[in-house]
Formats: sequence, C-alpha cells, structure tokens
Amino acid sequence: MHYRHRIYISDRKSTSLRNAGIQSRTDQGPRASQNNNNSNSNNDDGGQHSRKGLTMLETALAQKSANATTMRKHVLSMQTTRNGFDFYFLHTMHAQSFASFCSRVVPMKLRSSRKMVSEDVKNNTANVKHTIVCDIVPLCKDDLIICDKKASSSKKKDGGGSNLNGHLCLVVKMSGMVKLVSASPSRRSASSIEDCFADLHPEKYWRGEKYYRVLFSSKRLIRYIVLDVELCVNGTNNGNNNNKKKKKQQQQQQQPPPPNIKPPSKRSKRAITAKREWFNTIESHSSQIIYALTRYLDAKSPHDAHQRLLLKFVESECEKCTQVLELCLKYDAKMRHAEYKYYRSDEAEEAEHNGIDVDLAALNVKLRDGGDLFHRLGAIAAFAALGSKRCHEHMLKELSNRGSGIGVIKSAIEEFASVLDDGYQKSQLETYMKAI
Repeated sequence: MHYRHRIYISDRKSTSLRNAGIQSRTDQGPRASQNNNNSNSNNDDGGQHSRKGLTMLETALAQKSANATTMRKHVLSMQTTRNGFDFYFLHTMHAQSFASFCSRVVPMKLRSSRKMVSEDVKNNTANVKHTIVCDIVPLCKDDLIICDKKASSSKKKDGGGSNLNGHLCLVVKMSGMVKLVSASPSRRSASSIEDCFADLHPEKYWRGEKYYRVLFSSKRLIRYIVLDVELCVNGTNNGNNNNKKKKKQQQQQQQPPPPNIKPPSKRSKRAITAKREWFNTIESHSSQIIYALTRYLDAKSPHDAHQRLLLKFVESECEKCTQVLELCLKYDAKMRHAEYKYYRSDEAEEAEHNGIDVDLAALNVKLRDGGDLFHRLGAIAAFAALGSKRCHEHMLKELSNRGSGIGVIKSAIEEFASVLDDGYQKSQLETYMKAI
C-alpha cells in the first residue's frame, strides 16, 4: 500500500496548468473507476502566455503572506515538468485547498477525477489516485484579443462577456476572472461606460476557446500618453453645440470692432528688443553682485556690513525677499524649459551618436539659459532665510501662495554645490542646505 499522497501539476496544451494525482489509502466503497485525464495535448502558439501564467503563480506562492506560507507548508515535494509542475501532498484536503488558492491567483478551470490503483478485498481498503486538473486561460495582461460574435451564447451574468462579442478587447487584469475592456467601443450603441467592460469566466473561455483569439501580445503594443479627451455626443447634442456656436458668433458680431492699431515698425521692434536685453543684463549683474555680497560678508565684516545687508531684505515688509523668490521661480521654469527643448532636439541625438555625454551637454544648456542665475538666487534666498526668522516665515508663506515650497531653494543650492569644486564656496552652500 502507498501512504504517500501526490499532486501532479502540468500543462494542458501549452497554456494550461494541470494538478493531477493524489494517491491515498481509503476505505473501499462502491467500485467506481474513471478515466484519468492526464493525456498530453498538442502544443500551440501560446507557450509564452503559459510561461507568464506559471510565473504569476510562482510569484504568488513565493510571497510572505500567511496564506502563501500555509500553502508551501503543505507541499511535501515538487518536480518540474515540461509545461508545469508536480506537487506532492500528504492529504487530499491540502491538495484541494492548494488548487483553490491557485484559482484565485490566475484564471483557471478546475477538473477532478480519481482512479483506483489497487485494492485489498480482505481488509476492504483500496489505493485510489485522485486527480485535480487546472487549465490556465492562455491570456496575459495587455493582450489585444478579438471576441467572435459566435460566442454570444454566453450570458453576461454567467461571466461570458457577451456585451463585448464582436469587439476588439484589451485584457486589463488577470485574477480569478479575465477582466476585459473594449478597444473599439461603439459611440452610438453604448448606453454607459459599464458596457465597455466585461468579465470572462475561465469555464466560459474553455467552452468556446476558438472564439477568443489573441491578435497582439503586450510586447507588440505601444504605450502612449493621452493629452486631451473630448466627449463624443450623438446627433441631438451636436445640434445643441451648433446652436451654441451660432450664438457665440452672433455675440461677436454685435460687439464693436477693435480700434485700428498700427503694427509696430521695425525700429520700434528693435527698441523693444534692446530694452528687454538691457533689462535682463541689469537683472543678471544685480543678482551676481548681491550673491557676491552674501558670499564674502560675515559677522566679522567691518561696519556691520553683514547686518546691514540682512536689513535690506527685512525692510518694507520683506519686499526684497518677494522679488528674489519671483526671480528664482522665473529662472527655474526657464532653465527646465531649455533642458526639455534640448532633449527633444536633434542636437541631443547627434551628441549621443557622436559619443558625447548628453546629460553633461544638457547641464551646459541649463546653466546658459537661466540655470546659473537660478543657483545664485537660491543661495541669496537661503542667506536671507537663515539670517532672519522673519524673512524665513515670509518666504514660506510666499512660496505656499505660489503653489511651491522650500524645496525649490534646496534644489537650487544642491545643483549649485554639485557643479563646484571643494572649497569655501561649496562648504558655505552645504551649510545652507543643512540649516534651511
């Protein structure tokens, strides 16, 4: 007599998981013998999906949760087969609980059978082999499939997904059931967004396996970002929208025409450009001078120069602090926009092709288009915040009102310190970072 209980887990086709066989010593009742469904099936093109399904199952069993730990404790041993596993258990109940656990992790169809191996007529006992077969659904997350119209015999309540028959569908989740979403929703027949979703039960899938075909796997799909969404309406709503457009056009026609404004001449354009460049130059030189003062002035400076510089930031209700923060946010946005444009340009691709460090080139672009001033303005703001508690509170309030935070100043100082060599200037910035 055999007292060792065995579960055999293997693959049905190339996409199914089969749990077979527990040998157990039980009392002999009515002699009933059933064919054991352990015959091998021909492999198909779903080997990749099978491996993914088995990987999901292995990952769930390897987790540190209490349920997975209990399942692992019941397993006596395991063997790897061509398309699955062989598990050995001590009791039939352990095998059944293991199969139930697997069906909650991946969608699968459970089938059970038993076969009498030997019997002892004198002792009224028999050696019976129990088989639990689990067939995994050969689908994976992000697979694009087509649901044939002939699968319409399945009812939606039974998990057949009949509302998506004849549609292209995308697999969004694999659990106890296959979660599908329509990839080609009908704009006229869909009464609600719920009609675009459906659950496919494993039993329904295996009953009409030929009606669910995989067109593309997740490797063939392309990830993209949705920038804008427009509501698709029916003809009635389109008419209402047309009426609104007509009303807007009538209101615009009733408004008085704008006054005749002559376009600026070339001379005035040159004057405006020169004035803008002059203003930016003054702004840059002023920021560099103030940063030099904050760098070299300390408590030991003569004539109380350090305290007098701090008073300039405090006076007029911290007006200078507000101006520094405005410039800091301005050059931060300008610097990051320049970096973004560089990464999107052909220049970055050429640099990468020629073996040039693209990140270093992007840093050079950032420093040239506002990053240098951004770093110095951040150091000025840190000087004022550490020297005066009133300035620090004012800066926190202003940054909060502008939808930002003290992290802007920290990032400016951190980037500034990263491009400097070791020395007094870098140590001063590191002191700012620790104190702020």
